[in-house]
Amino acid sequence: MQDKTINNALVAIYRAGGKQGNLAAQILALRDATPASKRHRCKTAFKRGQMRMAIMDVLRGGAMTSEDLAARIQPHKPDWTIGETTLRVRSTLDKMRVKGLVKREGQLWGLAP
Repeated sequence: MQDKTINNALVAIYRAGGKQGNLAAQILALRDATPASKRHRCKTAFKRGQMRMAIMDVLRGGAMTSEDLAARIQPHKPDWTIGETTLRVRSTLDKMRVKGLVKREGQLWGLAP
């Protein structure tokens, strides 16, 4: 059995918690394999659907580029940089385009009819 497989099994036991989890943590320490901390969702992220609603609210004023959208949405999340906001807006716009909620004409995004 590979070390990686054993470590993954121990990490799964560790994350389950309890007495076995404590024991698994000790074994992982002996094997010099520390479990990666579970990545939590960003505490400053929009809740489900709020980014989409924010984009739709801004687009009701007319078509604009993703950078302009990000500049209008970024004040709602001051701890985000404009670059992070732009990436998140573009990701949401692509998902919205697939659902038929927005359309893209060149660089401009607008609401779909």
